Amino acid sequence: MNSVDSLGRTKVVKLIKGGRVFTPDEIGIQDILIINDRIVGLGRDISPRLGLDLESEIYDAKDKIICPGIIDSHLHLIGGGGAAGFVSRVKEIPVEDIVRYGVTTVVGCLGLDHISKSVKTLLIKANALESAGISSYILTGSWVFPPITITGSVEQDLVFIDKVIGVKLAVGEASSTCPNKRELRGLIGEIRRASQLSNKAGILHVHLGPQSREWIKLFQEIISEIKIPPSKVIFTHANRSQEMLDLTLEYTKQGGAIDLTASLNSAERPGSIRASEALKTMLGQGLSLERVTLTSDGNASRVLPAGEIIYVGIEPLLSEIKALVVEQKVSLTSSLKLVTTNPARLYQIDLDKGSLAPGKEADLMIMNDRFEISDVMSKGNWLVRRGEVLVKDPV
Repeated sequence: MNSVDSLGRTKVVKLIKGGRVFTPDEIGIQDILIINDRIVGLGRDISPRLGLDLESEIYDAKDKIICPGIIDSHLHLIGGGGAAGFVSRVKEIPVEDIVRYGVTTVVGCLGLDHISKSVKTLLIKANALESAGISSYILTGSWVFPPITITGSVEQDLVFIDKVIGVKLAVGEASSTCPNKRELRGLIGEIRRASQLSNKAGILHVHLGPQSREWIKLFQEIISEIKIPPSKVIFTHANRSQEMLDLTLEYTKQGGAIDLTASLNSAERPGSIRASEALKTMLGQGLSLERVTLTSDGNASRVLPAGEIIYVGIEPLLSEIKALVVEQKVSLTSSLKLVTTNPARLYQIDLDKGSLAPGKEADLMIMNDRFEISDVMSKGNWLVRRGEVLVKDPV
């Protein structure tokens, strides 16, 4: 075995042995062989054939569960919130608060505040997280129309900025703007052109407010008229109410994609439905979860009915996956797909992300059967080891 790769880098070999592997499909007790940033083999009793000139490490994963790293495709990297005044603004999320929960890939977006926060700052933060060891993408735009951009246009953001893979827009809120059908059709057409030129997913990620019934219908009309795949428009916060859930479930039947928010619950937002309960309902109705994602909407603030301001982290993401398995009796494979293969495919990053397979980047988490994470790897590097977070913001 050569000690350097085609780029002249010293080959670093890691062999994870004897874990119960979910790719996210369960494949039983397997070994995983990793060289540098890539998985090169999965199988039983893999021999690494290590030479003395190779850097190598063997990890004993007996009695552990190994899963792909989580993709959180709706995270406020530079802070969300602000709806309760200046004091409710949230600062940038530290990398350690991301990786400790098994998240190895993020898609950042702006929230309500596009005055003190910008897409440019979001891009800088995404690059900083990439330097820290995780994979980061962003959505241009914010709540408002026309979208706030970096270059001056949605099309140029998508074509010229690698990290921009989609656009954010909010509808159905008292504080959101109200583009008309012609304007929305033009925006979707612009995204479509840019996605074809850049070979990106070109997703329009639509925040649904409480008054979104007519907006959902309008988007469906436009999609039908211009003949784009419905999965290119993802409705997020679909579990904010029973009405929104019912409407968006109909959308999935027509090929549309929806995103459930792990942090929503009726105690904090009356009328909302826990994501795990909504997903169990979908499965009970025989609906496919293929175009459904689960995200945190994390690093934001939320104003409770009594006026209290609370911080929303990304912990609920793993908690709702656990609730799906433990409380709702959904298989771990089906639960994991919501945060691995589904977002990877929808956002068109599945060449490298979303599953454990030869050729894919070595993004994984290791946990016990109580969903307690002990280790997290991103692109072949340990970011969490034996419960200790190894990567932190420098200040």
